Amino acid sequence: MSSKFDQALAELVFRGGDGDSIFETAARLLTSVTGWRFAGVGELSGDGESVDVLAAAVGDALQPVWRYELKGTPCCHVYESDISDPYWFIGSELIEKFPDDKALLERGYHAYRGEVFFDDRGQPAGHVFCMNDREMPDDDETRWFFRMLTQRIGAEYNRMKSERELDIQRERYVLATEAGRVGVWEWDLETNAVTFAPNLEKMLGCAEGEHIGHIEDWVARVEPEYSRPMLEIAQAFREGRREGELLAEYCIVLTDGGERWFESRSHSVAGPNGKPRKLIGTDTDITERKEAERALHEAMEETERANAAKSDFLANISHELRTPLNSIIGFSDLLLTEPFGSLGGDENKEYVGFINKSGKHLLSVIGNILDLSKIEAGDDRFSEEDIDLAELIKEAEDIIFDQAAQKNLTLAVKLQADLPRLRGDRFKILQVLLNLLSNAIKFTPPGGAILVRSHLTENGDFVIAVEDTGIGIAAKDIKTVLEPFGQVGNAYTRSSDGTGLGLTIVKSIVEKHGGSLHLESDFGTGTHVSVHFPTGRVVRL
Repeated sequence: MSSKFDQALAELVFRGGDGDSIFETAARLLTSVTGWRFAGVGELSGDGESVDVLAAAVGDALQPVWRYELKGTPCCHVYESDISDPYWFIGSELIEKFPDDKALLERGYHAYRGEVFFDDRGQPAGHVFCMNDREMPDDDETRWFFRMLTQRIGAEYNRMKSERELDIQRERYVLATEAGRVGVWEWDLETNAVTFAPNLEKMLGCAEGEHIGHIEDWVARVEPEYSRPMLEIAQAFREGRREGELLAEYCIVLTDGGERWFESRSHSVAGPNGKPRKLIGTDTDITERKEAERALHEAMEETERANAAKSDFLANISHELRTPLNSIIGFSDLLLTEPFGSLGGDENKEYVGFINKSGKHLLSVIGNILDLSKIEAGDDRFSEEDIDLAELIKEAEDIIFDQAAQKNLTLAVKLQADLPRLRGDRFKILQVLLNLLSNAIKFTPPGGAILVRSHLTENGDFVIAVEDTGIGIAAKDIKTVLEPFGQVGNAYTRSSDGTGLGLTIVKSIVEKHGGSLHLESDFGTGTHVSVHFPTGRVVRL
């Protein structure tokens, strides 16, 4: 084999730092060593319709690169060659065979040599080609050199493509870790040498050019209450007492006095003896989350203090109001019986009745507000027992009977046969019944009907429901009436007494029992309110 070809291949492999790419070097070598006038390296486009020239040389001079359409050119024939031997040569009459290729005609090229190189998936990636302005033979030495050079170009093309893809992946990784404030680290448990990603070193407060190379460098930055447990865990890994994943949080204090929190996740890697040899993991900056948790905790403490202050205030004010109210109600009750003689006419008696009624209403309002305050503050203590609901409903009926009778309302009860007992606070469940029945009486016109139901659902929930034929609630207002002091402002409701706390108290009591409240209604069609207690509160005899 000619030494000039060997020297050319050596130059291609061990090319110096003249600034030319391997493709430019290949193009120059092909023209200078083989005697062909033109040589080039092309990359096939993704659609296979065109070629981007990566390097081209005429004689010893490099040419500007360009793109050309593949169809109708000799290069198109190269890609049509058998994949097992993708080499094509024509020594003469090139212009006659490709009369539509104007470039061949302008330059007067008569001979062509070309071969395809492939990507790492075995698909055509590009080709190397030579053209000459006179007839040329396809001699063995030149063909061997050309094909060896093409193979080298193919290998270099795939290496460069892999590097480009690796650079892209590396850039994506850097962007992702910086955006997510995540850094990668590795800890050699045998030597205590550590390697931290540059962005993690920066997050840990390292100055420019400063690095964390030993575990002690990390320990020096971390608050002792967090670094000591990590060192103990590492020792457990070394001794084989622990393996697998590790999740921990730690805090550092920066030079400006600010805190920075990290969540550390790592996985152990075993050595030849089967024991963990190193830990590989990631640290995520969770400072913002910690600050949010601290703010939430402080807000909750402030809310608890405010609730306690509110409860104290309401307890004190309710005592101050209830004492005179009880006197007003008591004395007005006494006056209405006229124990000391006539009040001096029906009009005076009516006025005393107004005083009595208003006093009782105000006392009820104060009681509701205090009840809700206790529930919200968590001061409402429950005393649980097994409740016979039939007896409790009878007790509630007796209490509200007069209210229902005054409006000529029909009150009916329908209970499931063999209804189990309900585990809960008897007084609170009675309060639920009374609030629901009072609402039904209040918003049902004279002559209407109220039905109390109770049964178990298919999944075992204990349900108590109160239905009425009252004025109902528009769908858009249901959310409002379930809020504290929520009232719907129509003519009928404005004429009815109430604070808008009844359903709120019911909802709170039921939720304290682990249950839920459901309200179904539409304006003018009545209302169906049901409370559901979980199956764990059902007591079967």
